[in-house]
Amino acid sequence: MQGKTSDTALPAKPEPDLYRVKAVAEKTSLTYRTLHRAIKAGRIHALKCAGAVLIPRSEVERILTKGF
Repeated sequence: MQGKTSDTALPAKPEPDLYRVKAVAEKTSLTYRTLHRAIKAGRIHALKCAGAVLIPRSEVERILTKGF
């Protein structure tokens, strides 16, 4: 039996609701340290969950469009 190929594309992977700081650094070209400083100063809203610092998608979009 020959392998069957499909012309249908896989559905797009949905964007996460929360991002780790490292992922935001890669996505925004800001450094990890700069992001942590901005979080500590209150310029970027972030959550702590089980020791991880997580940034909501709305904050990432704001940073990408308006800066911080």
